[in-house]
Amino acid sequence: MTARTQNLFSEFTNLYSLSKTLRFELKPVGKTEEFLKKNKVFEKDKTIDNSYNQAKFYFDTLHRRFIESALVLEKTKNLPFDALADFLEAQIKKFAIKRKQLNEARSSKDDVRVKLLQTEINNLEKKINNEKKEFYKKIRSLFDAEAEKWKIGYEDRILENGEKIHFGKTDRKQQGVKFLTAAGILKILKFEFPKSKEDEFKKKNWPNLYVDEEENPGKRRYIFDSFDRFAGYLSKFQQTRDNLYADDGIPTAVATRIIMFYSFLRFHKR
Repeated sequence: MTARTQNLFSEFTNLYSLSKTLRFELKPVGKTEEFLKKNKVFEKDKTIDNSYNQAKFYFDTLHRRFIESALVLEKTKNLPFDALADFLEAQIKKFAIKRKQLNEARSSKDDVRVKLLQTEINNLEKKINNEKKEFYKKIRSLFDAEAEKWKIGYEDRILENGEKIHFGKTDRKQQGVKFLTAAGILKILKFEFPKSKEDEFKKKNWPNLYVDEEENPGKRRYIFDSFDRFAGYLSKFQQTRDNLYADDGIPTAVATRIIMFYSFLRFHKR
């Protein structure tokens, strides 16, 4: 490289500061490490995490029981399943016809007709979605009613240790299915899945109701006891379960799946 070339490139170097990404590792300093070891913080967290992994099954089982109880035939018999299915089928047929006409109009570059058909399609979609939303709300109302029934029904029941179930003010404020993700749900879990049924659940190949305490070798802990003071640990998990009862049409919601499944059955019976 000639001196002239070097001088040319020198005009374009060292013009901007260089950004570098550094990786940091959190290391306890001073007395922090001593505190963590003395109080067995990591071991306690490990015990809670193990409890969480085994408790998830029981949370899901409880939600399954709740859904089945809320949607028994006597509670859903007045829901217009057939009428909704007929409506959706008719609207979807119209939608398919309009889509075909729209594609033809686009091919012939008939902009006026394209605009008109697109408006008609948008109105059809809106009509379909509004009808679904009304149905979602009806299913959600069944869930909300069942949750309120649980809130009242479990109050004052006696746990295995002789303690009476009492929901706190915060729990009682949770309306409808919001109650199912409140801290008080742990009391219902303890009632439905008591320590005395450990052997019965083992025969079903269900997760153990106990975990070994990492901070106290040789001791075992009832999994639900891990969350008595750490209910916040379950927040993210509880949020996903709350989505089961959504009435906004999200795919994971029970109401959405009911309509899809019922429409599917109707279609294949024809």
